[in-house]
Amino acid sequence: MKYLKNYFVFRVNILYKYRFFMLLTALFLTACFNSSDKGGSSFKTPNPDNTIFISQTIVNRRYFKNTDQIILTANMNSADVMLAADFSSVDSGYSDGDEIVSSIGGGTFEIRYTVSASNAYADSENISITVTAHDNYGNSNTDAASGMNTYVHLDNSAPAVTVNNLKTYDATPLITGTITERSADISITINGT
Repeated sequence: MKYLKNYFVFRVNILYKYRFFMLLTALFLTACFNSSDKGGSSFKTPNPDNTIFISQTIVNRRYFKNTDQIILTANMNSADVMLAADFSSVDSGYSDGDEIVSSIGGGTFEIRYTVSASNAYADSENISITVTAHDNYGNSNTDAASGMNTYVHLDNSAPAVTVNNLKTYDATPLITGTITERSADISITINGT
């Protein structure tokens, strides 16, 4: 009986030591995988099964001038991502991180950027804005790689308008002329109305 009691105590001690060892091992591994080295790189390994895909990028309009706000809406296949957009081809005053990114929910994000008043770029069409998404596992993708290129036009020049002279007694005359921009809104005021 004495030997059985000693054997039982011996087995219980080994069991507790084993559990304690497993707990220390788990804590050590957790600390390793959640810390980073001096270069800032994470010990987390990339997750090859978690492909980031930007399914759609929508811009609030196509033509912008200095001081206008560009609003991009990006739809992702995951809500657990971080987004950034590169506006350096639109605005000479842009620096990384100047844009404001917010999650709307359900994998939809909004990116806002205001073109600086001191922007030195000339008017141009089809300027590409690259949206980049990445996650905590090192996976990343761009809207261009997903087939969703985002283009805007920079236009700081007022359109030139020419109206053909007209003298008539017709109450509803045909007014003709030319304008240098196809996308310009046209309004006509006659005698202040």
